[in-house]
Amino acid sequence: NPIDIYSTIDLNKFIISKEIHADIIIRDGNIKSLGDIEKANGLFGLCDSSIEDLGNLKEVGGDFFISSHTVYSNIKSLGNLEYIHGDLNLRYSNIEDLGALKKVGGNINLRDTNIKSLGLLEFVGGDLFLPKKIEKEK
Repeated sequence: NPIDIYSTIDLNKFIISKEIHADIIIRDGNIKSLGDIEKANGLFGLCDSSIEDLGNLKEVGGDFFISSHTVYSNIKSLGNLEYIHGDLNLRYSNIEDLGALKKVGGNINLRDTNIKSLGLLEFVGGDLFLPKKIEKEK
């Protein structure tokens, strides 16, 4: 089971050499950025988190998701994130841009998002689920 993280102190327990070595879900709390973390080796989730950016995160070794039920995420872009080895689920998030993301090993779910750009995306290993209504840029 993933470990729930509520503070930077909780998160720091699982960081070695700029890598997270556990399946974690950052929930609510006061974490605003992932800072110098470059890789999450397992599942990585943001659930009702007020986090504002993914910092230097470039790779997630498992699934990655952003879920907002009571606290809406401020993240609008995946920033420097390039590789997700599992599934990417951004349904009901505020993501508008996939940023530097190049490869997702599993499915991508962008349903019920305001996605405007797939950025540098080159490869999806599974299915790509897009919003039902995609308006043309004017």
